[in-house]
Amino acid sequence: NVSHKEFNPVCGDQIELFIKLSNNKVEDVKFIGKGCAISMASISMLTEKIKNLSLQELEKIQKEDILEMIGIPLGVVRMKCGLLSLKTLSNGISKLEEENEHIRN
Repeated sequence: NVSHKEFNPVCGDQIELFIKLSNNKVEDVKFIGKGCAISMASISMLTEKIKNLSLQELEKIQKEDILEMIGIPLGVVRMKCGLLSLKTLSNGISKLEEENEHIRN
């Protein structure tokens, strides 16, 4: 249901996220990515965190949740690496909602 790709031009990290929904909940989630350890760890942990969550719960995930999950302080440059997972998730959900709105109209 959700397939979205994001790119961090500063360092070259790339993440493509795939989410399968069933009854408005995450049934399965996978990602393809390449980049630094921080961006890959962040997306890996996020995919584990979001299993079985509803779309409404996904929309509530914030920057602070990701940083807490990562568990180490990130400098300004590394912050974009750590938050690329959230950007990919958020923009993917927005894309899905736009598509669903278009179908309804």
